[in-house]
Amino acid sequence: MVGFISLLVFIAPLASAQTPSAQEQQYLFSVLPLIQKGALAEAEQKLSEGLKLYPGSAILNNALGMVFEQQEKIEAAIKSYQDALEALPHFTAAQLHLALLYQRQDKKKEAAELFNLAASTTSDFDALSSAGLGLAQCEDYAGAVRTLEKARSLRPDSVALTYNLALAHFKRGEFRAARKVLEALRPGTEDADLIFLRGQIKQALNEDGVEEMAQGCRLNPASERFCTEAALALIRKERLNEAQTLLQASLEKSGPSSSLLSTLGLAQFRLGKYADAIDSYQRVLAKNPGADEAREGLAFLLYMKGDLAEARRAAEEGLKRPGSDFYLSQIHAMILFRLLPGDWPEALASVNRALEKNSQFAASYFLRGKIAMEQGRPEAALHDFEKAARLDSKYALPHYKIAQILLRLGKPAEAEEARKKFFELGQMREEEILVRQTQDVLMRKASGPTE
Repeated sequence: MVGFISLLVFIAPLASAQTPSAQEQQYLFSVLPLIQKGALAEAEQKLSEGLKLYPGSAILNNALGMVFEQQEKIEAAIKSYQDALEALPHFTAAQLHLALLYQRQDKKKEAAELFNLAASTTSDFDALSSAGLGLAQCEDYAGAVRTLEKARSLRPDSVALTYNLALAHFKRGEFRAARKVLEALRPGTEDADLIFLRGQIKQALNEDGVEEMAQGCRLNPASERFCTEAALALIRKERLNEAQTLLQASLEKSGPSSSLLSTLGLAQFRLGKYADAIDSYQRVLAKNPGADEAREGLAFLLYMKGDLAEARRAAEEGLKRPGSDFYLSQIHAMILFRLLPGDWPEALASVNRALEKNSQFAASYFLRGKIAMEQGRPEAALHDFEKAARLDSKYALPHYKIAQILLRLGKPAEAEEARKKFFELGQMREEEILVRQTQDVLMRKASGPTE
């Protein structure tokens, strides 16, 4: 039964003034067979009776808490652990069990306090390892490093502990310290987790790392996180075919994961395999209709294919969610601008929604400027094109439109300056720029916060 070995281990290390009586320990040992064979209701009754014989017994309250926990009587378990700690404030087992339950309830601060307290008073390796891991999961990485270093001093050859310590350093942004911890491992102790973490550390230190991340995925293809992050690293290096192969192999092992399928769609999009990318994005949305990234990719590719009615349906389904991303509104406006010539208010409303969510996106101002031109409002169009040019100094298209308007306004010299700027920045077609913009947006969203 999970955790009950720990119960026995933690009786002995208590300070002598806090050591349970022999009678309490004997009573606990008499109940353990019931727990081990899963007779939890009977064990609960016996422990409750024991607490009448030995009121306030820390070890009996701790054991009762563990029985309650296995029965999913969480509040009762918390109360029993609290009673155990009231009797013995430094009872490590009760501290750890209570901390884990607080963590389960997302009470990270309370959990971290207990993990730190447990770590400060114990020299038991397993207890320190558990506390260190719990602190990391509570995002108290400083406490995790301190606790795991203490555990490592007791057992420096533990691969699992070394990995957790290196990961805690990595999460703190201490990338060189994380690498140094891993370097202490003896040869032959490599596994997928260690190799992948080494790759992440290298990436953070701008030392590539993509080979290690990809190898971590190959060794553990069922890991969605490993394979998604490795594929994204390969995509950033423009190794698109390798990313696609890696993701397809992972999908065979892990099943139709949304993150893997969405990343596969991005790789296929960048490879120009639009039909395959559309299929991947549709599979994501079948599993998770709220996946903005996949919906944006799907709507944009349908737009590029000229399937505007279907593109509109895909976008508008996502826009039903108030929290939808700004770029979905941008794509919706693009679709309406092409689908409904002469009916500009709906497209204008959508691009304005995009700007409400992201006022720094140059392409939205460019699109709004185009709508203003179609509506016969050159001054408003000029204002938006100039805003787009200021927000993105490498964006050529606004300068072309600025030149057109300035010529109409009788300002040939200024128009010529804008025309020169357009040629300096390059003469990419608007379609090519839209593809690149969309791929960049999807790549940023897919990358997100690193693990």
